Amino acid sequence: MSPENVLIVAKGFPPDDGGIETYSYNVAKAFEELGHCVHVVTSVRRPSGAPRNQFHWFKAVRQRAQILTAFSMMRVCIALKRSGYCPDLIHATSWRVAAISQFLWLRTPIVVTVHGKEVFGLSSLIRRLAEFVLARAQTIVFVSDAIRQRFLSEFPSFTEANTIVSWNGCTDFGDVSDLPAKEPNAIFTVCRLVERKNLHLALEAVSLIDHDKYPFKYRLAGTGPLAASLKAKAHALGLDDRFEMLGFVPDDEIAREYSRASIFLHPQIEADGGTDIEGFGIVLADAMRFGAVPIAGDNGGPRDFIHHGENGYLVEGDSAEELADILTRALTDLNKSGELRSATKEFAQSFFTWERHVNKIKTASGLWIREM
Repeated sequence: MSPENVLIVAKGFPPDDGGIETYSYNVAKAFEELGHCVHVVTSVRRPSGAPRNQFHWFKAVRQRAQILTAFSMMRVCIALKRSGYCPDLIHATSWRVAAISQFLWLRTPIVVTVHGKEVFGLSSLIRRLAEFVLARAQTIVFVSDAIRQRFLSEFPSFTEANTIVSWNGCTDFGDVSDLPAKEPNAIFTVCRLVERKNLHLALEAVSLIDHDKYPFKYRLAGTGPLAASLKAKAHALGLDDRFEMLGFVPDDEIAREYSRASIFLHPQIEADGGTDIEGFGIVLADAMRFGAVPIAGDNGGPRDFIHHGENGYLVEGDSAEELADILTRALTDLNKSGELRSATKEFAQSFFTWERHVNKIKTASGLWIREM
């Protein structure tokens, strides 16, 4: 059987940073590695750095104003159709770019991924456009059931019938053979430094840990508008010798941080009236892959895959005392045995792969699954 043609339409792509950009690249790469001929139509801020040689065909237009970028991508798709190209499957990695190709290949099944924030809190006009586009998808892929249930409650005209949940895979950090060993009381967080990540409460919680019993070190990687206030908060709490802000950290160094961390702290909350929600939490998946036990907020995507007390912990995110108790429990368990760490790592290795993510999409859309 000849490999099917898969068209990936993405609003963004590496080298640009961002969740959808990373998602789009990993999905396209997984389809290609599974033996499909992958064509990519996308937009980037720096077209010269895009990974065009990794795919059968690749075209990235330069990002400009949103409507101008959409027209540029539309012209690329029209030229592709005129050349005789006909995909067997179209995968739009977000709903806003689905319409660019949706009406050019009317008989081709289209899959659209919903990540979370991009479908919530919309104006009435944009909401109607989203409903129009998504209603014409053969399959809507949600990166977590939490996002699917929120979507179905806010868009009652949809049902679960043409939806699936497919968890994201982990980040590819390349060679991970030469990494530091676990440090018994090391706590680590990497995220955007914004209110939704609940980092001020995280600092309050770690300040309540018995440092004589658990001589911890808390390291925080990431950039964002709260950097200065977090630094001031840590100083006020007397954490100067137990807390370190790392700023921006490249992927190879992030892997080293995951490797040495015993606990990955991510007590996120919902923001903007519930419209800004953790769709999946790829940093949590990455941490679990390295055996760092996650402590996450009991909301959004992490609810799907963190089983409290079995492969991590969930917290409400509104009480520093509760979070400190969970941190102490986790440190106690980890100092007694490695069972929790092993369960965390095994779960991630089994469920967080891009091949698994793409094969669920292929099954739902009727595309054949290659025997590996």
